[in-house]
Amino acid sequence: MYKLFVLIVALLCVSALYSQQRLTIKVSEAGTGKPLAGASVTITATGKGSATDSTGTVILTGLADGQYKIRVTFIGYMEKEVTVLLPLGKPVFEIILEPEEEEEEEEVVIQSTRSTRTIRDIPTRVEFVAGEELDEKSNM
Repeated sequence: MYKLFVLIVALLCVSALYSQQRLTIKVSEAGTGKPLAGASVTITATGKGSATDSTGTVILTGLADGQYKIRVTFIGYMEKEVTVLLPLGKPVFEIILEPEEEEEEEEVVIQSTRSTRTIRDIPTRVEFVAGEELDEKSNM
């Protein structure tokens, strides 16, 4: 009886492993079709995700059959959310991202003040390189 119980549990575990799906997603640019390396791909319901490799491809494993919302983001491109139904009929699911409209950046102002401390009073090591030494190094 015990052996039969162990056999049934083992078969259920194996069938659960086979019901897991593997989702391959390729992310590319809309205009040129070039792959986008480093795009972030996330399944919104589970929080499971990864970044695309140098070919713009990401593989998500361990997914059960069903419907998933996938969010794809990449700097400089509009965020896209698509719905995928597993099992997928094709080997690779392709997502194309549109570039964002460029916005004009605000002006950046950098200010500095002079310190009353001298080099001798600063507790860190400070070296002085004379102009002659820089000329000599540049000639080499």
